[in-house]
Amino acid sequence: MIGNIQIRSTSIDITSLNRTDLNMNLKAVLHNPNGFGATLNTAEYSVYANGHYVGSGKTIQEYDLTPQSSQTLNFPISVGWNAASKTTESYILNWGHITWMVNGTSIINIGGLSISAPFAFTTG
Repeated sequence: MIGNIQIRSTSIDITSLNRTDLNMNLKAVLHNPNGFGATLNTAEYSVYANGHYVGSGKTIQEYDLTPQSSQTLNFPISVGWNAASKTTESYILNWGHITWMVNGTSIINIGGLSISAPFAFTTG
């Protein structure tokens, strides 16, 4: 990422369950080791579970990243029941293990300059 800004996922939580879909929240830690601040304006991303596409999303707020700090970000994901059942099947076939992969593009503002930056991270 820009200037060694790093992103790592920490957990995935189910936030709501209804007839049409399952909503989850992937929490990730964004670390800014630089001596300058930045703002994550938006991030659009796709989520995969054990290589199977689960869903996509977009951050719903801006995150200010002060110099040499870390902050927890929320990546909301809406998952249809078909993708949820494939993820459950994969979970069972992999003996209770899921590797979550997220990739996307973010818009980061550094000193008034907006920069588009791709990102990818995994957990599990």
